[in-house]
Amino acid sequence: MVNNENEFNLNGQPPPDEDGSKLKKVNIERYRDDEGLTVKRLDFGLWLVEHKHQLVRFFVFILIFISVISWGYFIYGFGYYIIYGIDEDRRLADGLVNTGNIDHSYFVAHAAQDLVVYAPSIINTGMGNYDFLAKIQNPNQKHWADFNFAFYAGGREVADESGFILPGETKYVAALARTVDSNPANAQFKLTSISWHRIDPHAIADVSAFQKERLAISIEDTSFNPAVDTANTDQVKLNNLEFRATNNSAYSFWSAGFTILLYQRGAIVGVNKYTLDDFLSQTSRDVSISWPGRFGKIDTVEVFPDVNIMDPANYISPQGGTGTQK
Repeated sequence: MVNNENEFNLNGQPPPDEDGSKLKKVNIERYRDDEGLTVKRLDFGLWLVEHKHQLVRFFVFILIFISVISWGYFIYGFGYYIIYGIDEDRRLADGLVNTGNIDHSYFVAHAAQDLVVYAPSIINTGMGNYDFLAKIQNPNQKHWADFNFAFYAGGREVADESGFILPGETKYVAALARTVDSNPANAQFKLTSISWHRIDPHAIADVSAFQKERLAISIEDTSFNPAVDTANTDQVKLNNLEFRATNNSAYSFWSAGFTILLYQRGAIVGVNKYTLDDFLSQTSRDVSISWPGRFGKIDTVEVFPDVNIMDPANYISPQGGTGTQK
């Protein structure tokens, strides 16, 4: 009988060797080298040797790809500079040279123009009290200002107040119920200090649209009821003024002022001021004012909103704090 080395017995075990002992199956994965070499490292090294050419071609492809991108970007940038950049640099250089011609007159031309001040007037409200009124105009479309002003009567200062004026705005400023010892013949108005604020075009591109959007405040149902004469001449005459103010804008304000003028035959015979606190967006507020004085028949009543929309602290945020409401 021929002895076959690959032959196994009926139990699936390898045949015994010549000395009768059985052969043991070896697990090569358990092989460990004294220097730390493992079968996995041997397999990885073998894989590298077998795929060496493919790896070299892959890295060469990556380098070619990076070179193409880099050279393409360089050629594009250089071509753009040749076509456009040279002219832009020339214009920039010309502009830098021309700035040497800027002198004091240039800054004067671009500075804010002075406010236009009209002649003030005095309104006798009776009982020795007088209202002082002045009309001012801001000719600047890109500047607003806050200022202090004073009224004088008979050479003596009778009022020292503060105010603001928006770009392109014409408004009235007033000092009410001032006591003057003698009948003042003439009134004088003086701006004691003024601080100009230039509007940043990056923050507010269209000043007119900015103002129109925030000053969307309508006045309706205005009525003035004069005081009724009584037999008691010492009794203070109280007139009554009513109107409804509606904030049609998307912005709420901590403070919204109103200037009120009474006209008789085209002349101003009465002036008053009123302030609404917490004037919320899309709300209406009814205002009723008791107004002392003897005015007679009033032909026209004008109510002008007076809100500093340039002051960020005057805006009520949706959370109830200060800041511009969106």
